[in-house]
Amino acid sequence: QGADHLRGGGQGGKEVRKIALCTADLLPVPATKNGAVEILVENLIKQNEIEKEFEFLVFSVYDKRAKKKSKEYARSKFVFYKNDGIRAKLYNIKRKLYAKIKKKDLPFLYSTYLKLKKTKKFNPDYVIVENGKLPKYRDFHSVISREKMIFHLHWRVPYRVDTDEIFGKYIAISDFVKNSFIDGTEINKSKVKVLKNCVDESIFYPLDNCGIREKYGIKENDFLCIFVGRLVENKGVIQAIKAVKSLNGQAKLLILGAGEDSFINVIRDEIGNDENVILVGQVNNDELNKFYSSSDLCLFLSIVEEGAGLVAVESMACKTPLIVTDSGGIGEYADLSVAEMVERDKLFFDDKSQKVLGDDSKFVQDVVEKILKFKNDRALLEKMKGDCLIKAREFTISNYYRNFVNIIDEFEEMDKGE
Repeated sequence: QGADHLRGGGQGGKEVRKIALCTADLLPVPATKNGAVEILVENLIKQNEIEKEFEFLVFSVYDKRAKKKSKEYARSKFVFYKNDGIRAKLYNIKRKLYAKIKKKDLPFLYSTYLKLKKTKKFNPDYVIVENGKLPKYRDFHSVISREKMIFHLHWRVPYRVDTDEIFGKYIAISDFVKNSFIDGTEINKSKVKVLKNCVDESIFYPLDNCGIREKYGIKENDFLCIFVGRLVENKGVIQAIKAVKSLNGQAKLLILGAGEDSFINVIRDEIGNDENVILVGQVNNDELNKFYSSSDLCLFLSIVEEGAGLVAVESMACKTPLIVTDSGGIGEYADLSVAEMVERDKLFFDDKSQKVLGDDSKFVQDVVEKILKFKNDRALLEKMKGDCLIKAREFTISNYYRNFVNIIDEFEEMDKGE
């Protein structure tokens, strides 16, 4: 059944728009395996069940739990696929036969072929590409015009002519990402809109007495810091460890996240026998608020340019102030009302090459001083906790959804004028 049964069902009797959402071939939607982009997509379709402005067609890599959970969303259709499944293998045979016998090229990936077939049938108003390898989306021009193709910029992406040949419009997660994309180009700035990320306030909210401190042997009066994120060099986890270790028991640190085994070993070596630093590992998304709420401070020390700051929003929603870096779009999310900022000095980080250099001593010392500032000024800490809740209201799912609706409205008006 197509989308026609939903026409006229939007807010104020407005016609329901049809939008195809293309995710990467890595993690599923619904976001049963987490993933920042996948969680954002699910937040959007979740709010759409309430506000009913769109019918979504969601393309996702197959996952048993995700397919089961997709049944919860009546106003979204889901197409699940496996690029290594039996259908993909049969498709590859068909593709080779077409090339040999009919001298006709089909898309290289089964998922691309499936997306094209389902998109043509769905006949969407727009196709939004949330992630993935971009060249394969050139094939979409056979079923939808370039002006109806939207690329959602979830990270710092340099402008490329071939990208602009595929997409007619763009959504960026911060002004930093937008400006990084358009600077030095002649691209029409009105075709690049900013949509700030959100977090699910039904998952991220303050909790009392949730047992985390007791579980990890942390006393009630201990000053507890938390690090959340991918465990890679450029996220600043090593510098967070160095800072807390140098405080000699004046603060403790919990490290949450996953990474390659080789770098996890680097982290363990850096921790050594210090009992003030605990490597927790990966934690389910719906458990994170317990850790944020149990902490006095969140260390969000990204070294390379971050497009935005989802960790910052999660932390704010749980009433936990931050120390952040002067990285990319982080300051657009966590401003000085909720965070103290440290600069990445030139001995530590080269902005041009985006590489971490050897001498992090000044950076680490700056982090130490910020931790002590919070620890020794409880009035500042308590004020920022209150400000966190105020700031976090900007990044609710409902605000995200309404801003998304406004952007689609603007794109439609733009198309009418062209």
